[in-house]
Amino acid sequence: MQISVDVGGTNIRVAGSPSLIDLDFAGSIERSKITQNYQQEIGFIVQAARQCAKGGDIDALGICVPGTLNTDKTSLEFVQNLAWWEHEPFAATLVRELSCRVYAEHDGIAAGLAEAYFGAAPDEFCYIVWGTGIGGAEVRKAPRGHASAEEINWRSTFTAWEGDCGGKSLNDQYRKPPEGLSDEQWLDVKDTFKAHLKEFVARTGTRNIIFGGGLALRHKDFLESICIDQLNSVCVTKFGDNAGLYGGFAIIRRAAEA
Repeated sequence: MQISVDVGGTNIRVAGSPSLIDLDFAGSIERSKITQNYQQEIGFIVQAARQCAKGGDIDALGICVPGTLNTDKTSLEFVQNLAWWEHEPFAATLVRELSCRVYAEHDGIAAGLAEAYFGAAPDEFCYIVWGTGIGGAEVRKAPRGHASAEEINWRSTFTAWEGDCGGKSLNDQYRKPPEGLSDEQWLDVKDTFKAHLKEFVARTGTRNIIFGGGLALRHKDFLESICIDQLNSVCVTKFGDNAGLYGGFAIIRRAAEA
């Protein structure tokens, strides 16, 4: 059994699939709200992984996290919205508790790889997560079905964008969750978001963008209506809320093909 873990700023989701080619996990998803307690959250992941495996062996676990990993990708050096995870040895804990290989990756990289492996993405694109925070990766398809992805530096690229338009920042600015904003308030947010997007396109030269994340899914029509001269395509992931889970399986697959 292969296990995927999607750690977000609001929820943790865990799923299992016996195959990395024909994914089948819809009936096995386990969910938990973020508790702001690392030990509780890592304990949930271990318990949920065992439940998804139904008593069988776990071959590998792929975990997506919204932050900057250390060189070995075994712990988080910096994470804006999950500070209590910083410097915790989560990979070693999962290896010890589940007796399997563990692969960790930035959530934007993982979800971008999922589009390359399991979706219909162009050969080169940027994947941008718009949810509790904002981050992303540059993704390229390679010969024989392989794919590669590189995290886009958050501090230099997304700090101001997330500060203006990330879900947590919107909650802080308006003193209510993003879904509670009025139409007029959302018009202001969308104008600001589009300005940041134009700056991002000019800076990176990207021609294709795929968006994921909770706010991207809620505002799909807005994102897919954006017209910027340099862009060939802008779309929202077709994997919906499961994009991160597809990402966890994608990083296992990348490792298996290396």
